[in-house]
Amino acid sequence: MDMNSVIYEEQSLNTLPVLALRGIAVFPQMTMSFDVERQRSIRAINAAIRSDRKIFLTLQKDVFKEYPKGEDLYDIGVVCEIKQFLRTSEKGMRIMVEGLYRGKL
Repeated sequence: MDMNSVIYEEQSLNTLPVLALRGIAVFPQMTMSFDVERQRSIRAINAAIRSDRKIFLTLQKDVFKEYPKGEDLYDIGVVCEIKQFLRTSEKGMRIMVEGLYRGKL
């Protein structure tokens, strides 16, 4: 999901790009690398890189759904900072994120 969603932490509102994860979870204070191939997800990553490198990661409820919508995502996720990114092909990239704090869609 590449549209911006409103999240909060300590009652402050922020608008961040959203990345739906399949089969992996990121927690605060955790560093993780993973591959991304969905074009919506790559657009969300590019939007985060162009601004302050912050992105909201949340799990999608059905890992087999290719194009999840808002109701297909869990409300609670983690605001992360993109530490590194590498384009692996025309269609994919690998990113490394560090979890900062929990947030809510």
